[in-house]
Amino acid sequence: MIQVFVYNKRLIKPDEVPGNHEALAQLISSQPDRFKNKVTTYDIEKSALGFMLSVYDRQADPRYFANLARIAKGGLSVQSSTGTMLERVSSGENLLGFNILGSYAETRAKDDPSLGIVYPNDYTLVLSRVMFISGQAENANAAKVWLDYVLSKEGQAILANQSDIPSLRNDIEGDNDVDGLTKRLGKALRPIAVDESLLTYLAQDKRLDHIKQWRAAAK
Repeated sequence: MIQVFVYNKRLIKPDEVPGNHEALAQLISSQPDRFKNKVTTYDIEKSALGFMLSVYDRQADPRYFANLARIAKGGLSVQSSTGTMLERVSSGENLLGFNILGSYAETRAKDDPSLGIVYPNDYTLVLSRVMFISGQAENANAAKVWLDYVLSKEGQAILANQSDIPSLRNDIEGDNDVDGLTKRLGKALRPIAVDESLLTYLAQDKRLDHIKQWRAAAK
């Protein structure tokens, strides 16, 4: 899954579309009345995914909280799901959204001419979808067959080209695989490692400190 911006193509002119996080903050802070309560993102206190994206935004961008404060100058419209954010941007209730899941946005945009998508060129977070087989699984062999299929060229091609989920392979037809994403985004790609670092913010003090700083910036 990839982090993107979305915008309403009827209400945001092509030359206004922000290409990175700094440009997003500049656009919104320069017209606070126009964007008052018209920008949407995750409520990190209600969405675990939103919280994780916020944490890794902070690691990728030393100006994260400063830019968040500029974006929130006129008030943020926070939500707990990507679907709600896409609906609000499409309808024009919100003009822009950030930290939206790219696969969901791409699928909707195919049938929704109002929805535009931006892959930020300063950094674009990439999240892994994790699958595992429990050690206590009753049908472990069947699960392994399914997992092998999902990781096969055929399975990954279906995910990439029918579900808009980027493939982790580099031999899939089309550009929605590792090679295609690298060519499109280059050094802007920032994969979130699946390792013990994901557990850092389970510590209550770290979690609450991040939420406190986010609240201060987003108020």
